Amino acid sequence: MRFPVFTFTQAFGFFLGLVFLTGASGHSWIDLLTVVGGTSSTAMTTINHQGFIRNYKGHIDATASYRLLDLNQPVCADFQQVVNQIGMPEYPQLNASAGDFVQGTYTENGHISLPASPTAKSGMTYWFGTTNPNGKATLKDILAWKDGNSSEGALLSTAPFDDGVCVEVNPSEISKERVAANGGVPPGPCKSTFKIPETVAPDSVYTVYWVWDFSGKLGNDAPDHVEWYTSCMDIKIIGKPSTNNVSSPNSQSAKVPKIKGREPKL
Repeated sequence: MRFPVFTFTQAFGFFLGLVFLTGASGHSWIDLLTVVGGTSSTAMTTINHQGFIRNYKGHIDATASYRLLDLNQPVCADFQQVVNQIGMPEYPQLNASAGDFVQGTYTENGHISLPASPTAKSGMTYWFGTTNPNGKATLKDILAWKDGNSSEGALLSTAPFDDGVCVEVNPSEISKERVAANGGVPPGPCKSTFKIPETVAPDSVYTVYWVWDFSGKLGNDAPDHVEWYTSCMDIKIIGKPSTNNVSSPNSQSAKVPKIKGREPKL
């Protein structure tokens, strides 16, 4: 029996078509943190402006993604339970100052461009922060901070998972449209931003949780579906420079930076 022989182009095209028909199956997590405004980026040049989530080992689903199907599950994956946990030397934690704006990036992995259902929703993302991380905290515990009345931690910002610009390159119409709108160049990963509270003390560690509600994954086909993802990270808070070098609170650099796409709600 003879089997057909496919060229690489034909095989790759078949693969893309299969992905397009079956929907996205990958996951999302925070790949990179960058200080994009505030004290550090405008007045200090010796700090590390970029950093990573706990135990980061590269863009690898198995070592970075954490899915929660129950709000009573721990908010951090078992491989992200330790504060200040560094996965590899080349992926350090972020250094930043109180008052800085930090931007996190993540890939959409088809959740925007290749939804599992025509009525699927890519959901909302939330940034939470605390100076007193609890290793036993559940997702339900962290979500309770949304009302602003908790002494344990705070909601820092909220934004749609879809920032209105990001997309993966694939045969979908939304991918073609967004690449075309960006001059034919892939627009890159999704972005959302949060502000480190001004009250966080220098020489301390500020723990941040990125929480994504993807419960609308199946749309009207499963309205009661529960599915969340989280990334846990720690930021080393460095001291602020002298007031002679700090931009005025009313200056543009002290405001939330403009990002192309939807603005986060701080």
